[in-house]
Amino acid sequence: MAFEWLAPILTPTALRSVQADARPVITLFLVIFGLSIFGVLIWSIRTRRRPEDF
Repeated sequence: MAFEWLAPILTPTALRSVQADARPVITLFLVIFGLSIFGVLIWSIRTRRRPEDF
């Protein structure tokens, strides 16, 4: 996989490491995405409750 778009925020050594084994970076992005979806789900459930439930 190509992760050259991370070059501005990574050192050359870190970029080589990510290019050699991208699993930790992919896992990080998946966890962030999953937590974001979970947060949106909780927010939507909370905002759809009836006002008298508060």
